[in-house]
Amino acid sequence: MYWEKRLIKLSFIKHRPVSKLDIIIFLKQFSTLLSANIPIVQSYAILIACQEKNAMRKLISNLNHHIATGKTLFETFRYYPQYFDRLVQHLVHIGEQTGHLDKMLLLAAEYHEKNRAWRNKIMQALFYPCLVMAVALFITGCLLLFVMPQFAAIFQETKVTLPLFTVWIFHVSRLLQHTLKSTAMLLGIILLLLCCFQRSSVKSIMQLKKIIQILPIVKPLLAKMALAQFTRHFALTLSAGIPITRALSLIEQTALTLSLKQDLAKINQSIQTGSSLHQAMLKQTSFPALIIQMIKIGEESGMLDEMLDKSTDFLEADIHHQLTTLHLILEPLIMVVLGVLIGGLVIGMYLPLFQLGNAF
Repeated sequence: MYWEKRLIKLSFIKHRPVSKLDIIIFLKQFSTLLSANIPIVQSYAILIACQEKNAMRKLISNLNHHIATGKTLFETFRYYPQYFDRLVQHLVHIGEQTGHLDKMLLLAAEYHEKNRAWRNKIMQALFYPCLVMAVALFITGCLLLFVMPQFAAIFQETKVTLPLFTVWIFHVSRLLQHTLKSTAMLLGIILLLLCCFQRSSVKSIMQLKKIIQILPIVKPLLAKMALAQFTRHFALTLSAGIPITRALSLIEQTALTLSLKQDLAKINQSIQTGSSLHQAMLKQTSFPALIIQMIKIGEESGMLDEMLDKSTDFLEADIHHQLTTLHLILEPLIMVVLGVLIGGLVIGMYLPLFQLGNAF
């Protein structure tokens, strides 16, 4: 029995797609093997033998094939931008040029790891409110579809005069029953269109991001998250020895918000014309005064990457506080919504019963 469960689990793992965690582990293992002076081709052979997932094994085999044909690791990674973005590609390129490929791969793994950790933190903060709302909607739907019709039939037989609130609930229940198939089809079509929308058009995705970014609650939080991502990535690229203008160009492509992307492009142009980094930032709206001052100190002391790391810590602590506050606000609010939805339906069902009791 144990081995059957084990085989089922292994079979499930084998057919799962490549995840961010797989890429992080791959980069770390690859860095370790290279630091032990094992050649790239031999390192790939070892890594292939260690993989449980078919998709990951296939990816490493493809990378190995490109290396065997004479391509550099940088050129090889460029074939797979969905796994290795421009910033990671450039880190690898620097590593190959300087002879510190193992260190650059470790930096690339750290870059992915921090992004993943922060994304998970945000997901954890939003998971509970979303779960409670989903459960509330599911219970409400079940009551309207299955419980309300039975009560409606009972009250119809007794010919009791129903309160207006109960009549309204029964109308909603009947409407939902009659439109159930069409509603399910409509939701299916919307989901299908969203999938096509995501895959087919980069411009459409940008439009969707613009809509999300103007939402009152999301906008300030997203701006701060984009800024934290910028300082984190900027510190990483500078510590890898990438020049400021090139680093800004790379980070611009991964910026979370359009306004930050535009500001980074303007900053890069100002630096190329002779301006310092903090002076160029003063002209833009995306950067708080405190962050600019910390960057100014970093420029003057020659410790820019360290000051950027400190800025990231400060911003992430602030974001964590905002997420915690948002969670504390949403939790009782969702409970109120849950109580109103389900409590309202229960009251609507039992009001006629109270009338029947009073009649007797």
